[in-house]
Amino acid sequence: MLVGFAAYVFIIALVIICLIRASRYFMTAGKEQKLTRIELGKLAEEVHQLRQDLKGGREDDSCS
Repeated sequence: MLVGFAAYVFIIALVIICLIRASRYFMTAGKEQKLTRIELGKLAEEVHQLRQDLKGGREDDSCS
């Protein structure tokens, strides 16, 4: 009887711990996703600038 009750309490405790960890993960996941989007935007802008610089360099070479 006591062993069954201890197992029941243990399972309930595991479920509560998993719910707490999942809620913390989902709270921080949104922030991380936002930061990732910002970083990717910055990277895309840098790549765009590099491509324009390379394209400008090629046009200058062909005019010479």
